[in-house]
Amino acid sequence: MIWGYKRNLPEWLLTGNFKETELLDILENHISTVVGRYKGKIQEYSVVNEILGNSWEKGNAFWYDHLDKNLDWVKKCFQWASQADPNAILLLNDFGIEFPGFYIYEKGRDDFDYNLIRSIKEAGIPIHGVAFQTHLNASKNFYPETNISSLMDGLYKNIEKYQELGVDVYVTEFDLVLAGLNQLSVDEKYALQAKVYSSVLDTCLSAGVKSFTLFNLIDRLSWLDESGGENPPYSGKNADPCAWDDNYQPKPAYYAMMDVMKKHYQKKNS
Repeated sequence: MIWGYKRNLPEWLLTGNFKETELLDILENHISTVVGRYKGKIQEYSVVNEILGNSWEKGNAFWYDHLDKNLDWVKKCFQWASQADPNAILLLNDFGIEFPGFYIYEKGRDDFDYNLIRSIKEAGIPIHGVAFQTHLNASKNFYPETNISSLMDGLYKNIEKYQELGVDVYVTEFDLVLAGLNQLSVDEKYALQAKVYSSVLDTCLSAGVKSFTLFNLIDRLSWLDESGGENPPYSGKNADPCAWDDNYQPKPAYYAMMDVMKKHYQKKNS
């Protein structure tokens, strides 16, 4: 709902030279309008997304750059959302915080979000979950496959860390880029993708993640495939990050996820 990415912000906001009080009024009006309009219809909101922007493209942390660094404005965003719909589930969404050991994991960002959520909870302001975006790149950490188990251990522990704050953990934007694996055949890349998809899903379900959302349906319509490498460090030509191919046909990753879900369903109902 609140995202400082410059390409998605109107020109009048970027060039308006607003005072901080005016920016807060803009935020309050936006949140109250959106959440109020869909009260009782939408159950979950990503209230604030990617507060710190990203490290490879400047100017994508508009709200953080223009508002107080004590982050009182973030707390106000959650308050306004809760006031507009007291029954809504409110999330803080970010990337690079998923699990230590993965190459895009940013300890400073993880610590920032963890401490922010803790301060929101301590202030008695409603926040119900942290959302892991979980955009992964197979060539950076998952090939060769020898370290997948240790990475999953790190993911599990990081999920527990946030749960101990009293919030649920959500996976909101999962995909796995296959670009950079030119030494592998298509079948081998798909097999690796299936193993990572199933390993991450299995770990998340075992740790009690609240929900697990795939980001885009088919490869050729993925934000990563379309970008042609414009979203580093995630993307690349022929990223093929989804569980369905260009023609809506399920890839091995789809069947691997189905096996994981069947296993957990049977375990739960045994």
